[in-house]
Amino acid sequence: MFRTRRLVQAGLLTAFGVVLEVFFAFSILPPAPYLKYAPGDIPLLWVGYAFGPLWGIITVAVKAVLYSLIRGDGGYWGTLMHFMASSAYVVIFSLLARRKSRSLIGLFLGLALGTLARVGIMIPANLIITPIYANLPLSVVKGMILPIVIPFNLLHSGINSLLFALMNLAIGKPLQVYLLRKERD
Repeated sequence: MFRTRRLVQAGLLTAFGVVLEVFFAFSILPPAPYLKYAPGDIPLLWVGYAFGPLWGIITVAVKAVLYSLIRGDGGYWGTLMHFMASSAYVVIFSLLARRKSRSLIGLFLGLALGTLARVGIMIPANLIITPIYANLPLSVVKGMILPIVIPFNLLHSGINSLLFALMNLAIGKPLQVYLLRKERD
């Protein structure tokens, strides 16, 4: 049973994530200018933190599809890779942060392990999907894992984790009160 307020809040945060993804993306690794950092996962971390991992994964799917439709980057395979990376990050974060009663330890543990989950899922995803998607030999893709795939995903989620943690320290309590406020019937 979906509550209107929660659906609207998740929708607004997802839309904000799409805006951040579309307008604030930039390359962070010179050897791979096609891999872009964007802070679009930060609002989705709030969704997962407030409403749980299911809401987190739904909003990640919506953001990945909308980004692909708006920018046209990556096609189906790029959308799938985007979904896999962000889902691993947001879901693991929200599971751990919520389990630890939204404490600072839970928050930092969730962010750290969410970052590692993103890296961990993107290694096999790149080994399986990139040879098909980019028409590259597997040996070339294997050679990209250590110098490109791992650093990119660590940087991407590391920056988002730092920004989320700083935001949480600054506005976390009021935002949680707003997001978790009961609906009036």
